[in-house]
Amino acid sequence: MSNHFCTTYAIIVGVNHYPHKKLIAGDLITFKREPENPFDSNAMAAYNEAGEQVGYLSRNRAKQYAARLDGGLINFSSVTVLRDSIYRKNSYDVELDIECFK
Repeated sequence: MSNHFCTTYAIIVGVNHYPHKKLIAGDLITFKREPENPFDSNAMAAYNEAGEQVGYLSRNRAKQYAARLDGGLINFSSVTVLRDSIYRKNSYDVELDIECFK
């Protein structure tokens, strides 16, 4: 049984709540699920390499991946900051490398 790998793109939002935690292109990000988050049960907090929270995966992407991540069906093998978002103010565009387990 082989695993499938894919690359997609997303946005880290809410970075204005963490103004002292700037990210630059090439920084690596990890996500931590927050199923008890009162605003979004699919929430995925984004952390920099120092383990400091820097924002959240956008709501639509979190909804798309939360159940599969919780069920062990996918893993984010790498999340890399590309740039300040060209789509949304106070956000970062990121590249998600995803491993899908069969």
